[in-house]
Amino acid sequence: MKAYIVATGFFEGLKPIVEHHPQPLFPLVDRPVIQHIVEGLVEINVKEIDFLLFHYPERLESFLGDGKRWGCSFKYHLLRNPDTAIEKLRTLPMPDDSSFLIGDATVIPDFKFLFNFFICDPIKLIESLPTIFTGKKRGDLGNESINWTGWAILNQPFIDEFLNEKGDDGCQKKLLQLYEEGSICNVTLDSIEIKSLSDFSVANNLILSKHFPFIMVSRPENDPGIWIARNVSIHPAVHFMPPLYIGENSQIGANTSIGPNVVIGSDCFLDENCSVKESWVFPGSYVGEGLDLKNSIIHHRTLVNLEIGTSFTVTDDFLLAPLRENPLKKWTKKLFGRFLAFIAFIAVSPIFLIIYFSLLIWEKKNPLFSKQYVRIPTEGTPETWKFVNVFSFIGGDDLKENSKRQELYYLFLRIIPGLINVIRGDISLVGLPLRTKQEILELPADWRSAYLKCKAGLFGETMAVHGFISNIDEQCACEMYYTVASGFWCDVNILKRYFFRALKNFIQ
Repeated sequence: MKAYIVATGFFEGLKPIVEHHPQPLFPLVDRPVIQHIVEGLVEINVKEIDFLLFHYPERLESFLGDGKRWGCSFKYHLLRNPDTAIEKLRTLPMPDDSSFLIGDATVIPDFKFLFNFFICDPIKLIESLPTIFTGKKRGDLGNESINWTGWAILNQPFIDEFLNEKGDDGCQKKLLQLYEEGSICNVTLDSIEIKSLSDFSVANNLILSKHFPFIMVSRPENDPGIWIARNVSIHPAVHFMPPLYIGENSQIGANTSIGPNVVIGSDCFLDENCSVKESWVFPGSYVGEGLDLKNSIIHHRTLVNLEIGTSFTVTDDFLLAPLRENPLKKWTKKLFGRFLAFIAFIAVSPIFLIIYFSLLIWEKKNPLFSKQYVRIPTEGTPETWKFVNVFSFIGGDDLKENSKRQELYYLFLRIIPGLINVIRGDISLVGLPLRTKQEILELPADWRSAYLKCKAGLFGETMAVHGFISNIDEQCACEMYYTVASGFWCDVNILKRYFFRALKNFIQ
């Protein structure tokens, strides 16, 4: 059987964390939500899985890969509208005579129950098609209303004939209506729903307390209720109160108190004298010395207090900060780029002086001016963004869109003076386009979030592929690609393609 998993990744109830981290990659104790689902599907012998993505699709595809590590085959489909996932199924190729499983990544069903349903009683499976799976609401034993989990067994003829509603809400209502009419079957099972930060905290607590027998922590307990992953550095003067989980490569400072109901993600650093209770720290986060956290969620600089329902961004690196990259490695890469820009500027300095004095005589004023752009990568709200003034010659922002030699003009008027900023360490040689605060705020939410996490540079993927004549979709696709593929050789390839384009246009 084939499965189609709807992993749109964005829900209002998960703000502000979901703005930086897609919901399927939320860590549910020791593994992301989507990994729990994939491993559950493998258990019921589902090896072909198609994912319908919307929010941060590049991150999900990068994490999941082609599926070979699970012995599966994965395919990906990008949704332009997250509310039309089921409707999208009509356009996907599938056999007319076979059934398939659809699932929602916000819900983890009881895969042990599905194992009995799929594997142990296949005759029942065949006779009960199509089938929707409804969830049990804990504490609502007297409630008879149907709560669809987003999981169902359907087939192409059924979708073509019965699911003719627009949008997922319409399809859901139609499925429940068909169930009430007796046209489809219903099976009730237990499940975990993660559509809000409250759901997320409750799910982690219940898994730590072993209330969900169908989801277990993948490693054995070090002590009852305490799971510590590999390569964790813990100071002897640390107090633990189970249940709690500490991810791999994390460091816990002296006199720190952790627990109960705490999940520390991988690659985290808790400084001395911290106190963490009823809280969840996302991977790659630093918690500063003496910080007292209770009933909170930490994602790098973002702190969410679940008790009072507030969130804010911490700009002080001594309180909360991301731990993404080795500082020495990052510094070395940046120093190399600055050195390369210095060599390039020395080589083109005669051209720089000719342009400068020519424009000085022609314009009768200093032709070198600066424009303010947002310094990226950055986090937080627009009020906390920092800015950088980038040099260019007069006329550098007034290139003619249809000019055959605009790459050459851009090189003379923007790139050559911009090398000064690269030498100073303000920007990189290769990266995403420089944008003002207003230009960033006008970007769609997904595009803006990805843009703010990458570096800015004089050369970019869009210029290398499309030059200056590109539409919004092409710009978005190129920038999203660069956020995933950026690296030394990717930057070298962009430089090479850009100069070949400029040379070609100059010859023509």
